[in-house]
Amino acid sequence: MSVATAQSALEHPHEFALIDERQSIDWTSLDRILNQATNALLNACSGLEDRRLAVFAPNAVEVPIAHLAALQAGISSVPVNFHLTADELEYILRDSGSQLLFVGPETAQVGLAAAGRVGIAAVVGWRTPPMDGLTAWDDWLASGSAEAPAGERKPVPHLHYTSGTTGRPKGTLTPPTMFPPTDTVEQFFDILRATWQAMGSPSPGLVVSPINHTGPMGSIRMLGGGQALVLMSRFDAEQV
Repeated sequence: MSVATAQSALEHPHEFALIDERQSIDWTSLDRILNQATNALLNACSGLEDRRLAVFAPNAVEVPIAHLAALQAGISSVPVNFHLTADELEYILRDSGSQLLFVGPETAQVGLAAAGRVGIAAVVGWRTPPMDGLTAWDDWLASGSAEAPAGERKPVPHLHYTSGTTGRPKGTLTPPTMFPPTDTVEQFFDILRATWQAMGSPSPGLVVSPINHTGPMGSIRMLGGGQALVLMSRFDAEQV
């Protein structure tokens, strides 16, 4: 079982862990998918000195899976505003040194264009039609083993980018007050689980803001601590 979701999968195997407008994933399924995603990342980034990936998509269940898999693999993930143009995305991909890009159907064409300029060969997309240079999410997951990855890797903070209102966006690592410094991924998720339990295990979290913002990214980390998440692709008062 994965480092992030093993305990939740054992305690609440058939309760939902992630829901968006399209699908619901229980803890047992999330545990398996997260293992596959983590191992696929480790395979893709093997031998690379600088290991970083970018996620460029609106809220969907695949977005937190990509970020959590990066945490388990000891890879820094970059949450990117999905409204950016190809030129703006190109700058962030180049500046961050990202080696892999995740996209949704809404961002696939822009993502492929920017990735091609930077020289990123691996672009993975969910629910996207076939496109040159794009690997389907399901095919990419299938390339990773469902076996639990080791938990001894050091977790690496996310790399956030400022809005760039006074110039180019600037990359900023998640601060230690929000990303507890630990030596191993296992210790990292132990702290998140302890934090969640100390909160008295309240109801699932509702994520309305785009996940590229700092607050929703914190919710993703708490998913690894045991908090189920409900994701909205955009705010709608009645749906909330």
